[in-house]
Order: sequence, then C-alpha cells, then structure tokens
Amino acid sequence: MRKKILLKSTLISILSLSVALSQQNNIDESKDTLIVDKSIKKPLLLNDVKYDASDSIIINQKDNKISLYNNAKIVYGDIELTSGLIVLDYKENVVYAGRISDAKGNLSQYPVFTQGGNTVNPD
Repeated sequence: MRKKILLKSTLISILSLSVALSQQNNIDESKDTLIVDKSIKKPLLLNDVKYDASDSIIINQKDNKISLYNNAKIVYGDIELTSGLIVLDYKENVVYAGRISDAKGNLSQYPVFTQGGNTVNPD
C-alpha cells in the first residue's frame, strides 16, 4: 500500500511539474516591432534667417512671432521676401506678407518673393 501511495504522489508531482513548465513556455513574449529613429533631428531651418525693416521690428516671444514694418525684408539662403509688412510665425513655421497704406489710404510695398532667378509678384 505504501508503494502505491508513493507511486501516486510521484506521478502527481511529475504531472504537476510538467503542467507548470508547459504553461511557462506558452507565455507569449511579444517583441516591440515599432522601429524608432533615434538619430539626432536636424533643425528645420538650415541657414540663418536674416530680417530687416526701416520702421520697426517687433519680437513677440509670447506668440512666437516677429513683425516687420515698412520696407520689410527676410532673406533665407537664396530666398528673399520683401514687403510693406511681414509677420514671421516661428512656432507654426509660416510667413505672412502684405501691403501697407500711406496717410491717404493708398496701398504700397506689395510683396515680392524671389528664389534663385525666379520672382513672384502677387496681386
């Protein structure tokens, strides 16, 4: 009788050990398949942005904007923008250019965009 109990307990031990080990092997260790480019990000602007205006230059750090008034000019690489009014939004990476009016209300200093040898004069 003792041999039977010993045999049963051994068999149960082996069976429970094999079940435990088989469950451990079935654990799905998923590997992350997302590939992340960890290289250093290049800055958006590769050259210096040069700007000038004859009336005023207002730098608004709160709104991340630079406003240029009267004979405004921005030069970036081979790109040049001249206008009566230029607003550079460096948070959104957008440039707005427009005309200014004189004392009589006549609009002047229309935007002129030049890149390389190409010039654009919007209406």
